[in-house]
Amino acid sequence: MRYSSNALRHQLFVAAAVVAAHSTAGASGFRQKDVRFLVELFSNWVESSSSSGLIVQNTQVIRYLDSLIKEGYARRLPRDKPPTYRLTRTGLLELLARIIDPDNARTPEQFLFALFFIRNYRSKIQDLVIAEGTLFPRSLKIELDTLLDCRELLRREISRTHQQLKRLELRIEDNIKASERVSTGLRRGQPFEELVCEVEKLYPYELNSQKPLSELIHLIPAENRTWELTEGFKGRVDCIWRPMRKQLREYLETLQELERL
Repeated sequence: MRYSSNALRHQLFVAAAVVAAHSTAGASGFRQKDVRFLVELFSNWVESSSSSGLIVQNTQVIRYLDSLIKEGYARRLPRDKPPTYRLTRTGLLELLARIIDPDNARTPEQFLFALFFIRNYRSKIQDLVIAEGTLFPRSLKIELDTLLDCRELLRREISRTHQQLKRLELRIEDNIKASERVSTGLRRGQPFEELVCEVEKLYPYELNSQKPLSELIHLIPAENRTWELTEGFKGRVDCIWRPMRKQLREYLETLQELERL
């Protein structure tokens, strides 16, 4: 599967743009410039700065569409130049799967866009899938209903947000305890290297298996090592993880409100 790196990084918006272009164009087929505009439009919706949104090149869109054709997810209509495209039924289902894939919606803004897209265009998408074939077997209906299940989409994101909060709570707790342990030990005259080993054992950081704290600390200048295990620990809690926790709690409240709609 060969996409441009830009299209792969922004799979959510590209997949949604292709589905929207297919929906708008009807039997006449859509063009790559239609997809390009919709990618920029959709990404602009979730852009909070003055930026216009994601900028994509024609060649990137063409490469993405070519990959869909190669995998049987789209076809190029023979009569037009410049080329026009239509999705197959399988292609519609595949792109829906990409839109709701949590790996393609890693930020709150991206998830909210995916939810909006599925929730508001659900009926239209169902009609498109039905129209792309003569038969509509029960197995296909079940698959489509699963892909368009907004409540399940929200439940999954709420669960993921709870897990992220638990991870942050553990980080905050461990860093506070580690900072206090080092500060108390130093006041009592305990050797610094001994304290490092204790912290490494009791409160291992997430990448400890790749580079243990006892190894990492020696990459820091000697005069900064004590600060790193005392004030540095507390600073990360106050400047990074507590603000992140606050944002996640607010996001969780938003998701729960949306679940009640």
